[in-house]
Amino acid sequence: MTTKIINSLAGLPAEVTVKKLAHRSNYEELWISFPESERVCPHCGSHDCTIKNSSRDYTVYHSAVHHRSTHLHMQRKRYYCKSCRRTFMQHPEWLHPTLHITQLLYIDICLSLTKMQSLRAVAEENGVSESIVYSILDLISFDTVSKLPETIAIDEFKGDSDIWDSDRHRWLKGKYHTNIVDGDNRSVIDVLPVIRVADLKKYFRQFPKSERDKVRFYCCDMHNGFVSVAKEMFPRAMICIDMFHVIKHLNECVSSIRVQLQRDLDPSAPNYRLLKGSMRMLVAKESGIDSKYDRKALVVKKRIDKLLKSYPYLNEAYQALQCFHYINDMTIPALQRAQLTEWLEVYCSSDVPEIRHVANMVRHWRGYIQNTWKYNKSNGVCEGYNNRIKVLKRICYGLHNFESFRKRILLTCSSTQFVTSPATLFQRNRTKKGGSQL
Repeated sequence: MTTKIINSLAGLPAEVTVKKLAHRSNYEELWISFPESERVCPHCGSHDCTIKNSSRDYTVYHSAVHHRSTHLHMQRKRYYCKSCRRTFMQHPEWLHPTLHITQLLYIDICLSLTKMQSLRAVAEENGVSESIVYSILDLISFDTVSKLPETIAIDEFKGDSDIWDSDRHRWLKGKYHTNIVDGDNRSVIDVLPVIRVADLKKYFRQFPKSERDKVRFYCCDMHNGFVSVAKEMFPRAMICIDMFHVIKHLNECVSSIRVQLQRDLDPSAPNYRLLKGSMRMLVAKESGIDSKYDRKALVVKKRIDKLLKSYPYLNEAYQALQCFHYINDMTIPALQRAQLTEWLEVYCSSDVPEIRHVANMVRHWRGYIQNTWKYNKSNGVCEGYNNRIKVLKRICYGLHNFESFRKRILLTCSSTQFVTSPATLFQRNRTKKGGSQL
């Protein structure tokens, strides 16, 4: 087999010569040689260099071939620079400058880190140790975003990652982190270690006011801290409260009334098991239960009707939930505003404390809820990424270092450029045919 074919199959440069091959039980071994390149000192750039030591044996990891690790054995020379009197090793461009791996394997591991898999799985896929994957992850760093999108979606998620406090010289336990998402391009912008208002404002202050004024929509939940940040940092943005959280509160209202009624009953009572088994039925969207053609849906409908006739408080909470679903499904914002006004008049004066509490909460955030209907914006993309982050954390059996956790999130959920040492692997902008950038 010619050297050209071997190099092509192994992914080696054309100037490399394979002298010997060996097939081991768990890996492949190749003994290679390569021509001497121009002697240039990496410290001062001088060409006045001589050989200080003869060739020394050197072994590196290469990209896996057929899921088997590949070891490259070579000899490198040490040079002496007469200008700066420093020494350096012979180093071809296809070798990584700091790790005992090739650049091709370095790129393969970086691409593997963008998948939803643990660091151990990445190491096994590329035939290296887990410590090498950790070293590569430490080398990856992300540029600070210079521009903000027109639509920002923000939400918190439970991370349980440790944060290093340089002032106290100890690790701090961080339970909740903040996820900031580009609502237009549907990608994660950044992940912050805390959800405190002061830290969020400090983060957004690094952007100039002219850039912050370009933000048109700010989607969040009913968190007072997120709303206060939006009012101060993005005064021109329209704040939109996501419907998911409003309906979630209404679902919890129905569930809490059901649980209270169930606790008041004896376990042997006929309605006890009916209440216990109706948890999902009562919070389901009524328009999604087609009892005309589905026999199972017809049974569900009869069970719901029986419960609602027996318990007036549960019936009122159920009707409040279904009416809000009906309003949310409308497509005309003016009609939605009128129907919401009627809904608030009915349920803000309800005799049921749980319903009255949720109705007053909706009245408090009424303007931001109507913005969601008017501009058709939601925090769904951020909630989706939160779910993806939870899956990543579960696959990795927890990521206790926040910086490593943040890098994995941005690698798997973001299109942001990340800068590595020594070269940038991914570019933020793609070039069109005319030379302009996307």
